[in-house]
Amino acid sequence: NHHHHQNQRKTARVNLASPGCEGTVIIIRHCEKGKIREHCDYLGYERAAFLATQFGDSPNDRWPSPSYIFPLNPGGRHNIQKLNVREIETIGPLSD
Repeated sequence: NHHHHQNQRKTARVNLASPGCEGTVIIIRHCEKGKIREHCDYLGYERAAFLATQFGDSPNDRWPSPSYIFPLNPGGRHNIQKLNVREIETIGPLSD
């Protein structure tokens, strides 16, 4: 019954955090590129503004206000001559 053994699912071991130590990580893609690729276009700025409205501390908000926000470093690209600030422009309204 070797074939049956190969098809068995492997179960992952899950370590649960202590009560009160849970957290949520949300990964958000940067805004759309503008004509100047290092910056958001108009739609990108509009989406960034909308994104900020989705977070808050009331029961009607989609997600709770973030405790921390980590954008990519603008100079952290392979081309150090171009500083890509789209990540910062995307989360700017949320961080205000």
